[in-house]
Amino acid sequence: MSPFPLLALASMLLDWLARWRANKSLEYISKPLAILFLLAWLVERTYLAGGALWFAIALGLSLVGDILLMLPSERFIGGLAAFFLAQVAYIVAFNGTPLGRGGVTWITALLVVGVGIWVYSRLAAGLVANAKPRLRLPLLLYSILLAAMLFSALACLVRPAWSLTATAPAALGAALFFVSDTLHGWNKFVGPLWGGRLLVHITYHLGQFGITLGAILHLSIHLVA
Repeated sequence: MSPFPLLALASMLLDWLARWRANKSLEYISKPLAILFLLAWLVERTYLAGGALWFAIALGLSLVGDILLMLPSERFIGGLAAFFLAQVAYIVAFNGTPLGRGGVTWITALLVVGVGIWVYSRLAAGLVANAKPRLRLPLLLYSILLAAMLFSALACLVRPAWSLTATAPAALGAALFFVSDTLHGWNKFVGPLWGGRLLVHITYHLGQFGITLGAILHLSIHLVA
C-alpha cells in the first residue's frame, strides 16, 4: 500500500489546522506538501503513462499557484495565471477519451454554464464595488476555464472509457475545486464568509484528492489492460 495518500491527507489536516489557528509557518509547509504527496502518488501509480502526464502538470501548476497565493505579499495575478494553466491541463487530461453523446451531456453542459454565469456575475459585481474593474477580464477567462474543467470531469459519467468507480471521485473532486475557487473569489471580492478561508482550503484539498484518485483509478485499469 502506498504511503502517499495518507501523507497527503495528513498534510491537508495540518494545513486546515494551520488555517484555523492562523499559523502561517505551518501553512507554508503543510499546504505545498499536500499537493507534492498527491503528485508523488500519481507518479508512483501511473508512471505518467496513458495521459497521466497532464494530470501531473495540473498538480504541478496548482502547487505553483498555491505558493504564489500564500506568500506574505500575495501574487494574485501570478497565482491566477498558474491556476489558469492548471485548468487547461485538467481539461486536456479529462478529454483524453471521446465525449459521450446524448441528453445527459447537454443537460450537464447547460447546468454548468448556468452556475458559471451566476457565479461570475456576482464576483464581477464585487470587483466593480471594490474598484477593481480591470480584473473582470482575467476573472472571466478563468471562470470559463474552471467551468470547462468541471464539465469535462462531470462528462466522464458518460464517457465510455471511464468507469463509474473512477468517475465518481474525479467528478466530485472537480465540483469541490469549483466550490473552492468560488469561495475564494467570494471572500476576496464580494464579502467575507464565516470560516470562508478554512472552507477554501478544505474544499480545494479534497477536490485535488478526488481528481487524483479518479485519475489513478482510471489510468491504472488501462495500464494493466
